[in-house]
Amino acid sequence: MPGSWSKLRDVAKLADSRAGFEFELAANELAGLPQGVTVGPIPLHVRMLFDREQGLPAVQLVVKGVVTLTCQRCLQSMQYPVDGSTHVVIVDSEAAGERVSGERETFLAADGNVSCEALAVEELLLSLPLAPRHDDEQECGLTAGAVPAIEGSAVDSALGESETQRPFADLRSLLNRQRS
Repeated sequence: MPGSWSKLRDVAKLADSRAGFEFELAANELAGLPQGVTVGPIPLHVRMLFDREQGLPAVQLVVKGVVTLTCQRCLQSMQYPVDGSTHVVIVDSEAAGERVSGERETFLAADGNVSCEALAVEELLLSLPLAPRHDDEQECGLTAGAVPAIEGSAVDSALGESETQRPFADLRSLLNRQRS
């Protein structure tokens, strides 16, 4: 399905024919990913099977692969395995979406058309963590509770030259003076 995965398709026809698609998406082929999320050298594998649920078009969607994210602990790149699978009901209005069972995800296709790319990107985004970080702190190169220092920076040298300030060290004596 090279190139045609981004083409708009009639969802009702896909559902009625129980169409199925299987394709791979390379890093440079995905639109709509947030900054800092990239697909690794191995493309994402996407599988879709359209059908109907509650009379509405639906798709069983599977996205597998590895993406590169920024670890929020050490701010370095990290590999994150994606293995998302869901059943999405495709609706043409918000009112139709409200009638769908609460356990199902919905995807709004107001004009009755959808691209396989949009569905795949949506599932990929839902599979990603809100604050990605390495599972093992040792992978970050940080010790528990440590903050990475920027060696040779002005902040680093200024902190090294001054003594620790304790702004509330004399708070008790100040409060006692006010009471007197």
